[in-house]
Amino acid sequence: MIARGCRLALLVGFTLVLWLATWRALAQSPASPPIGSPVDQSIFSFTVNVDTPVTAWLRREPRSLQPQLWLQRGTDPPFLVWRGEPLTHVGRPQWTARGLLIPLSPTGNAITPYAYTVTVPFACFTGSGPCRPERVASPSETLPPVLRIPPLRSSTVITPPRYIRVQHDPRNPCRQAKAGQIDVIPFEEYVARVLPAEMPAGWPPAALQAQAIAIRTYAWYQILQNKPDFDVTDWTDFQVMCDDRYPSTDQAVAATAGQALFFNGLPILAMYSAQNGHPTRGVSWLPYLTPVPDPVSLGEPRRGHGLGLSQWGAKRWAERGWNAYQILAHYYPDTELYLPPPITVPTGTLLPLELEDMTLGRGYPIRAWLGRADRVRLITVTATTREGLWQPVLTATAPFTSPWLGVWIPPDTFSSPYPITLTAVVRTRDGLTLPLGTARVWRDLRPLTVTLTSVTLTVKPRVPITVTGFSPPQSNVRLGVGAQWVVRATEGTVLPAAGVWITDTAAGSTLVWQHRVGDPPATWHSPPVTDLPRGRSYRAWFRLRAAAPLDPNVLVYLDVVTADGTTLLGMRAVRGIEFRSANTYQEYPVDFHLFEWQGPTGPVVFRVRAYGRAEIALERVLITEYPRPLTSPFQWDLPQRPGRHTLIAKATTPTGFVTPDHPLTLTLRMPRPPLTITLTPPYTGWITSPLTLQGRVTTAVAAPDLTTFAYRYTTPHGLTDVHPLSLTDVTSRTARFTLPVTWLPEGQVTLSVHGQDRFTYRGASRPITLSLDLTPPQVELIPSRPPNAVGWYTAAVSWTLTAVDAGSGVDVLTLCITPGFCDDLKASDVPWTFPVDEEGRYTFTVHAQDVAGHTRSLTRTVAVDLAPPVTEVYVPSRVRRAAVKVQWQAQDTHPIVGYDLQVWSATTGWQSWLTRTQRTRMTFWGEPGATVAFRARAYDIAGWTGAWSSPVTLTLPYVAFFPHLSRPAVSLPRAAERPNP
Repeated sequence: MIARGCRLALLVGFTLVLWLATWRALAQSPASPPIGSPVDQSIFSFTVNVDTPVTAWLRREPRSLQPQLWLQRGTDPPFLVWRGEPLTHVGRPQWTARGLLIPLSPTGNAITPYAYTVTVPFACFTGSGPCRPERVASPSETLPPVLRIPPLRSSTVITPPRYIRVQHDPRNPCRQAKAGQIDVIPFEEYVARVLPAEMPAGWPPAALQAQAIAIRTYAWYQILQNKPDFDVTDWTDFQVMCDDRYPSTDQAVAATAGQALFFNGLPILAMYSAQNGHPTRGVSWLPYLTPVPDPVSLGEPRRGHGLGLSQWGAKRWAERGWNAYQILAHYYPDTELYLPPPITVPTGTLLPLELEDMTLGRGYPIRAWLGRADRVRLITVTATTREGLWQPVLTATAPFTSPWLGVWIPPDTFSSPYPITLTAVVRTRDGLTLPLGTARVWRDLRPLTVTLTSVTLTVKPRVPITVTGFSPPQSNVRLGVGAQWVVRATEGTVLPAAGVWITDTAAGSTLVWQHRVGDPPATWHSPPVTDLPRGRSYRAWFRLRAAAPLDPNVLVYLDVVTADGTTLLGMRAVRGIEFRSANTYQEYPVDFHLFEWQGPTGPVVFRVRAYGRAEIALERVLITEYPRPLTSPFQWDLPQRPGRHTLIAKATTPTGFVTPDHPLTLTLRMPRPPLTITLTPPYTGWITSPLTLQGRVTTAVAAPDLTTFAYRYTTPHGLTDVHPLSLTDVTSRTARFTLPVTWLPEGQVTLSVHGQDRFTYRGASRPITLSLDLTPPQVELIPSRPPNAVGWYTAAVSWTLTAVDAGSGVDVLTLCITPGFCDDLKASDVPWTFPVDEEGRYTFTVHAQDVAGHTRSLTRTVAVDLAPPVTEVYVPSRVRRAAVKVQWQAQDTHPIVGYDLQVWSATTGWQSWLTRTQRTRMTFWGEPGATVAFRARAYDIAGWTGAWSSPVTLTLPYVAFFPHLSRPAVSLPRAAERPNP
């Protein structure tokens, strides 16, 4: 009897089983691409069993660590299907109901929470439709989860470890090892195997050396945790380790052998990730993981936790001439360089001075980062210009308060339009003279003048600004423009209340906030600024003055945060020596970027924190776009709002000179609408066949910008995706486009098209809702256990009926079981589970129809045998001679395919007589007077092997022996002992 079972399984889970069973996609023996193909360096390959043999290669290019998926159908040349972001770890792929799921995560240590996936649909492998790999989940762009930092359990270990215990994670495809296998690896070999997995082997040597030291320090920290079984895994929850090594990375490891970063005498938790953004993130309880400004990463989205070393940032600094120690000192402040015994020669560098927010001040802080500073007696620093001017900067004697050396206050006669090089030399206690590296600084005292003019009336939002009369010509002038984004000091609040509000003649008799010497620390907060467009970089100009003395201490801390205060967008600390002169207002820039994902506009808050070490006054904060190289004509995009606009422009140079405000006033007559996109749905109801949507673009001011058009779709489940869209029949004011519905996911889809013209006027079509269903439902019957080797089920089995339709959904579902019943099910009934617990042969027939009218049928035949055959053996009760007629028979509901017979004697035990025979009777010849026993078992068609029957025992009689009348007897010894039944 077949009864309806409880509905226990989830639809998605059974759909996954369906696809796994259907495709059998992953083959354990990797295939190889053709020799000379672009996919020779495969890290994972597999074969897909479809109508045409398809081989796929998933690889990560070693010089960029960029994942790529290549396919080859049959004997066709391989072609690139998908390319991911550089600096990405690739986990072992897996198949889902939608296609191939590729696990990904950015490079870095302790990076597992930031993993995401890309799904490559089956259409890519079958060629049945457009190949559109889809990013399924993204790492969070918000603050990282709480970082758990276990304390070190040892404070005495100062010698680098010799070995490290590495456990293999099965998600790691770049090692040939068993899951959970623990390898004891020489420590420096471990660093050499991690480095090319975490940073591209083709990157600059300085970046590779900085990364090697960070890898070594992080691993050393983990070893000191004294975990019982292993120290690290080889995957992204620690650091990824592979088997490949390269000469460039081996050289970086050898050049820094044993070197590490220490804080308070122990290795630090050297966090790093692919892209830490500007500024980097930090944790408040670790001074060496505090946020630092990273201007080379301005506008780059974070990829990873954002703590410590930024790998992309390290590459950019290395390309600007920084060495490995300058990179490490920048990302890990307050650390010291550890040099392993027996090294006694001091090693280190001058810290760099050439950050993007350099301000022309009274002096410059000179700092050094040293290993074995105890061996140093004297450090001398000199400055040299490109023109050949030379000047001693300072001489510092031991003991040193690392990293501080002193302050250089150059005379006004020492300036240059080119970078000035600072060179340091170390004299050791042993009398050696060693170079300590170089640093660069800009110092050009020539005044900057710029003349700007613009149009006064325009219909174009991209307005030209004419630049004339700027000097000096070699100063790399940059220009920033803002839409009168100004916050006066009087508009903000001070918490806690401290300082005074005064009218300052130096600020044009404007009311300013003044924080005096001895006042308690306080922070000025601006009101939220809400009208800054997203997707741009900005520079906030804080206008401050300070009273004497102008010393090297930090007087104020400037930053930009989101309105809720949770995300730091920009920061800088201002020292007293960064003021050109006392009681004179100067502009101090803080750069920040607003990403599109943070919303259409603001709000952001600007803050000034004063410490009471000197008298500080704040007049205002002015915001412009991030300064761009000065060109003529210089173009700037107006906010798309008709009417009068007042712009404020400021020019600056790398030396820190800033021009006064340049106001520009103009009027925009914006046409309505400047750009129209028409997209009309073909009809209402379900679209059941491939068709192409038609659309039209009309502009009022300028031709369409072909690079900006895209279509966006949103599903009811919240999935939103954007893809480029090509225009055709383009003229100066019109264009057309086509959009096949096969490019969209099935189901209810809200679709719109957006773009802009060449003068940045934007437009979007009216969103339309389409109902797409191009494929019939997927139906499957899934057993709770597999059949045996001959295809029979030999135990009660539960069957689960699943029906999935990605488009309109399942409407009608009929299940018939022969013999048995037919039942109509509702879509809400599936997955539906029912048991089969009686023997017999059954035919399951399923018919499914979706709401759009597509149908699919499925037929499956099932044979069930729940019990093995039972066999009995028969012999005559009395025999008159040594020949016994033995018969046997089995009882079973299904055909018997064979028997085994055994005979027993006291001396030989049970011995095989007949094997797999189809006979049911046989004559046995034995020795007269012997005691023998017989037993049998049967095999049925369902694969069962029955149990041995109960033995049947008898004693053969003594008879006269007539050789010419009898057959030879089987020799069985006499025995009184009988077999155990």
